[in-house]
Amino acid sequence: MALLLWGRALSGAPQPTSSTPIAAQFADDVPGLSLWWTGNAGWLARSDDVLIGFDLVLEEEEPFLAEFSMDVRHERPIRAAQLSELDYSFVSHAHGDHFGRETTRILLRESRCRFVLPLSSLKVADELGIPQDRRVVAVPGRTIDLEGLRVHPIHAIHGDRFGAVFDEANLDDAGYVVEIGGRRIFHPGDSILQQRHLALEDIDVLLVSITEHNTWIENSAR
Repeated sequence: MALLLWGRALSGAPQPTSSTPIAAQFADDVPGLSLWWTGNAGWLARSDDVLIGFDLVLEEEEPFLAEFSMDVRHERPIRAAQLSELDYSFVSHAHGDHFGRETTRILLRESRCRFVLPLSSLKVADELGIPQDRRVVAVPGRTIDLEGLRVHPIHAIHGDRFGAVFDEANLDDAGYVVEIGGRRIFHPGDSILQQRHLALEDIDVLLVSITEHNTWIENSAR
């Protein structure tokens, strides 16, 4: 047993599984809505000429990953520097595995995107130097009309193990129903299941997280 454990220690963390690069796909003129998963709760969506991202964490140098010794199981299919055409970057809450610090710094430099942010993320936005003219503040219950899309922010209540509410849950965190290209996408953020979720209608795409501190398996199916 001792030899086995020693061998595992020498082997180190497993190498990430390769992913299919997706940047070249943006050049394809595909009608309708296109979606790409970027890892964790991160997504890209495009309809016509509008490209949006949710909870993008695209860089190996993210401080959150090192702080919590998180292994990345899959290579990132795209990096922030390849998103010069990004129009909007949606952030659900301030945790570093959803509001990527290094990713945001690169998007600030390499793109002209605007950041849709809940009140709970404004302190981090200040620290990262996001200028006011590139911020859109998202308040649950208040619809936002942007060029090419309509946004309905919804309360997100961060969970913990066994479906409990996280001690540091912030009621200013947000999930988003986004109307784009005639479709309705729902990104709940990190949240336990709520009555308001079950009351939503006409959702075409649900970007749900089935992790234990969110809606988990049974409630995700529900």
